[in-house]
Amino acid sequence: MTDSDDALLQPLRPRGGLWVLGLYLLFIFIGAALVTPWIWGIVETLLPSSALAHYPFHQYVNRSLLVLAIVGLWPLVRLRLFPGFFEAGFKRSRTMYRDLIRGSTLGFISLALFVFWVIVLGNREWAPNHQLKQILLHILQSIGAAVVVGVLEELLFRGVVFGVLRRSYGFLFSGILSSLLYAMVHFF
Repeated sequence: MTDSDDALLQPLRPRGGLWVLGLYLLFIFIGAALVTPWIWGIVETLLPSSALAHYPFHQYVNRSLLVLAIVGLWPLVRLRLFPGFFEAGFKRSRTMYRDLIRGSTLGFISLALFVFWVIVLGNREWAPNHQLKQILLHILQSIGAAVVVGVLEELLFRGVVFGVLRRSYGFLFSGILSSLLYAMVHFF
């Protein structure tokens, strides 16, 4: 973008972070509401025997929301409204690998304790009849999903939502509002 383009877009730039965030969320949620039924119908009609056709509708909604959230970043970056990867926590430091190992270890330990507790309470049963290959494959798939979801959630909630709000409002208000949005999305 050139300086003349930037001068032309200046009057179009929103002054408040809530306005930007509101448009971004409208794009995501209304877009998903419009697109998801079409995608689901196309898959059900054209690929009825595929693995995709057996997914429940809510998974189509979740994937549509995620894809639109990522696609919606492009206009924010082009208009220089995206706060940047550094503010989202993606920065290089000499302790980043140590921090990554510590955080991952703490996450896996807390998950293991939760699984152990659920089994002890009798809500789930340990099924030792699975083959080791199946168990390892499931663990690897779970780790891959956790990494992808973790990075995307950090980018979207701490990077976009919190970053956009923090440009116009204080740290406390931005933190509370982005946390509430995070909780609402996960409750949904």
